[in-house]
Amino acid sequence: MANKGANGKSDGDGSAAERPRTGKPFHRPSKAAHGRLRAIAQNKGFAELDVLLRWAEAVGPQLAGICQPVKVSYSGAIGATLLVRTDSGHAPRVEHSKLHIIDRINSFYGYRAISRIAITQATGLRGFAEGQAAFDPAPNVAATPSSGAVARAADLTKEIKDPDLRAAVTRMGAWVLSKPHKSPTDQETS
Repeated sequence: MANKGANGKSDGDGSAAERPRTGKPFHRPSKAAHGRLRAIAQNKGFAELDVLLRWAEAVGPQLAGICQPVKVSYSGAIGATLLVRTDSGHAPRVEHSKLHIIDRINSFYGYRAISRIAITQATGLRGFAEGQAAFDPAPNVAATPSSGAVARAADLTKEIKDPDLRAAVTRMGAWVLSKPHKSPTDQETS
């Protein structure tokens, strides 16, 4: 039996069943986000949130990489119009894939939900990851290191005994030596 202190409550050795539970139970963040995302999706005309969340699965990875769903609009006709956003360079490919996208989306829904696709072209950032700049490997570096840089690197690595290691370090050193560097005094003044 647990010892009771001066305030009438049990000391620290009591079981969890004796302590009253306060506050709301913990829910997964995905459950909370799902309700909010559903409301946003319904404002844009999407009856099913899964088409937005699983777009790559719905249309395929090649098309998902170049276009995103924006809005579904319903008119008096059977089926809805899906507005798809893409970059201007990819618009012809998306235009030629309209029927494929309609078939994939309708099979994802399980019924003929979409009958038409409208394309909007946009530039700039899209989403979180899509707008990342492409890596451009140092355009100022020459295609091959200069012969002076190769000679200097060979001179610096001549004491390395292993020929394969010496060759690798010489190549790396030639690239490093051929890259333009600022001197410490140049960096202080700029």
